[in-house]
Amino acid sequence: MNKEADWLDIPRVQIDEATGKMMLAADRHDYDLMIELIYLALVSDTTRVVTFVQMKEAGLYHATSHWNKNPEKLLPAIDIWDQKWVGGLPKLAGKLKATPEGDGNYLDRTAIVYCNGHGRKPHYSHDLPFLLLGGNDFGFKHGQHLAFAPIGEERNIRGNEKREDWIKRVGDHKKTPLANMFVSVAKAMGVPTEKFADSDGPLTGLMT
Repeated sequence: MNKEADWLDIPRVQIDEATGKMMLAADRHDYDLMIELIYLALVSDTTRVVTFVQMKEAGLYHATSHWNKNPEKLLPAIDIWDQKWVGGLPKLAGKLKATPEGDGNYLDRTAIVYCNGHGRKPHYSHDLPFLLLGGNDFGFKHGQHLAFAPIGEERNIRGNEKREDWIKRVGDHKKTPLANMFVSVAKAMGVPTEKFADSDGPLTGLMT
């Protein structure tokens, strides 16, 4: 609480109008610079929440993400983009971990959520992957891969077996909303949250 009170009397950094307009108009291709700015914004307590989209909606990555139109050409290209974006996560996490905060470090008290807008098919709303880094103080269970909807579940139907009979045999594999993860993260960070977007509860297995 003392640290928060001290910040009240520290003026925010001001920039001139021309620089501000230039920054707002700039495209976000300098990923390393954005990682640095996010880090500085968090450790200076300028903000406690950061949302960052690596490229604008109509950028090159978006066009490449529709790889199903030409998988032979576009899948190798999107691999390059994804390696770039994912490669920035350990840079940010490493800087936060190396910065002391109380009796721990900033990474222990920061949740980094990296999400994808595509599943197995572009704009397919199922099987959306995400990575969760940091937040040891929140009780996240790391070092695991959780899969909530078996890929190709319908392929497990035997011969002419009806789907309702298949469900009775193997159980109804209900699609798990990605929003369940956000409910779990919010709860872990002390924000009372029972529902967010299309969530139907917390994410099973995420917490220790």
